Amino acid sequence: MAKTIDETSFFTSLLDFAGLLALATALVYATGWIYAYHYFANFQLGLLSLDIPAEYHLMYGFMVFRDWWFLALPLLVVALLMPYLSKQAWWKRYLASVLSSFNRGITLLTLLLCLLGLVLVLGESTANRDYQQQRTDDFPNYPRARVWLKSGNNEDAEYKALSMQLPLGCYRMLLQNADKLYLFLAPAHQPPARLAVVAVALGDVAALRILPQYDSCEG
Repeated sequence: MAKTIDETSFFTSLLDFAGLLALATALVYATGWIYAYHYFANFQLGLLSLDIPAEYHLMYGFMVFRDWWFLALPLLVVALLMPYLSKQAWWKRYLASVLSSFNRGITLLTLLLCLLGLVLVLGESTANRDYQQQRTDDFPNYPRARVWLKSGNNEDAEYKALSMQLPLGCYRMLLQNADKLYLFLAPAHQPPARLAVVAVALGDVAALRILPQYDSCEG
């Protein structure tokens, strides 16, 4: 009987841990999504058009919590202690006394809304701060690239002008997904608050060369 009780306790703890892990993953993902939404909005891009892989949102979320670790650490400690506290009689009595004067559903909903509000604030503020820092430093995280477009694909005058500009290496590469290449041109002085981005279909690209950090623009 003792063995059965121990096994039940073990699996209960395991389920508690799995639930906390799922909640933490969802929280990190949501934070990363909010970060990406506000960050790429500075380039006038929507997330649906970018088709960013899900794992990137997790990476963005970790970046946010890394920068705000002093707020995330207490939450992590509490989450790790929950399986232990849930088995303590004194904790159950304390929790029952706290919840006795409140509706359980309303209390949980309030906590979730507070957590969601924290995610929204941290994700947006971190995204805007990172963009402003990149803008001030002339976007060092985005390398310049020389792009040669295929000739004869389009007779449009703007396409021809772009095909002459891109090989100069003045444009920086923002992102590449399965079918598009996103490039932007940052003005030398006082770049605007939001930058315009050129989306080039990969099928129109004849060649691409990423330039070293020290290479300058020929334009």
